[in-house]
Amino acid sequence: MSRAAATSLATLRAGLAAAAIVASAAASAQPAPPAGPPAGPRVISVEGYAEIEVEPDQAHVSVGVSTKGATPAAAIDANSASAAKVIAAARKAGLGDRDIRTGSINLSQAYKNVRTAQGNFEQQPDGYTVSNVVVLRVRDLPKLGAILRDTVDEGANRVSGLTFGVADPARLQDDLRKAAVADARRRAEMLAEAAGAKLGPVRSIADPPRGQGRPMQVQAEMRMAAAPRADVPVSGGSVSFSQSVSVTWTLE
Repeated sequence: MSRAAATSLATLRAGLAAAAIVASAAASAQPAPPAGPPAGPRVISVEGYAEIEVEPDQAHVSVGVSTKGATPAAAIDANSASAAKVIAAARKAGLGDRDIRTGSINLSQAYKNVRTAQGNFEQQPDGYTVSNVVVLRVRDLPKLGAILRDTVDEGANRVSGLTFGVADPARLQDDLRKAAVADARRRAEMLAEAAGAKLGPVRSIADPPRGQGRPMQVQAEMRMAAAPRADVPVSGGSVSFSQSVSVTWTLE
């Protein structure tokens, strides 16, 4: 190899070495890639619950009249006369128009079983049946038994669906929501303390649909007393309301 070729080769090797050093320095100057997404705040979610039992202050009851006639018109006329007497008895007992509501009116063909010549039974038309159901709201509960007896005396031959409730459930639900939030905080503080943490600010509060706290209305047991003109004995018992909420806090 000539001296000129050797000198050129040495120069090329030196240039490559310098380029490698520069590339290495540039690579080491780049920031390190992140290890992963930043950790979010620690949170705790707790469900609070509250329940209360109160005495009812009103009742709803369905009283009905069922009649039969040879024709639809005859059945309707007889039923209307009896239903009017039942409604009049309710008004006489002190119920206003807002407390008396027609629940349903049904007209249907009536049938009877007739024995055939072969000894079997078959159904044959036997006039028409009409039923009229009136829903009463009684706000003076001590009068409930007397009202039921009055309607029966005036022609009601069906009594069903007696339930008890309160006139202003919204106020009770608001109080229960506050109590449910307090219960959730109590549970959250207990759990946070057990984990060596403290509660921070509230992040969210949810009022689940399943915690709407509809009243668990009581179905009353009714019976007609053996003595004539005795009021129907009824007992309202208590009405239960409940509410739940879900609250999330940040942990400190």
